[in-house]
Amino acid sequence: MDYEGWCWPGAAYYPNFLNPQAQEYYASLYSLDTFNVAWTWNDMDEPSLFNGPEITMSKDSLHYGRWEHREVHNMYGMAHLQCMFSGHLKRSNGQLRPFILARAFSAGSQRFAAAWTGDNMANWGHLQASSPVVLLLGVAGITFTAADVGGFFKNPDVQLLIRWYQVRQLDFHLRHFH
Repeated sequence: MDYEGWCWPGAAYYPNFLNPQAQEYYASLYSLDTFNVAWTWNDMDEPSLFNGPEITMSKDSLHYGRWEHREVHNMYGMAHLQCMFSGHLKRSNGQLRPFILARAFSAGSQRFAAAWTGDNMANWGHLQASSPVVLLLGVAGITFTAADVGGFFKNPDVQLLIRWYQVRQLDFHLRHFH
């Protein structure tokens, strides 16, 4: 199953990452001939859709092996990361560790990518929530993680932005969105 949905770029197709042929094909897209960059940043790969009642694939969509999406939803992002990691690794014949930043992650994802907590609001509540989220992910073993500094939606005032930078200095990576 390749699933079609609607997202930031418009029509988007979501590969069936449980299918070994799709895994090989997707990994091949990261060869230096076709993708000449040192790192990759994933977004909306939960998968996240704008055109559906559940903002993701229909729960009864079938994946390879006749698995319904409801049974593998939390694995989808990790399967995506595995394919991407494999493609990046092949570029250097296994000599260089890839750097991938991902929004979709689950237990075990830390083997393949760093994580960020996703789109947040430029407000004090989201700043306050960011520290417990990052700390709890670290306790769960996903240590290379961070939250957007300054928020993704809306613009922070100067005082909020200053405080956000102060709070996020201890993260393993720092992403300012604005």
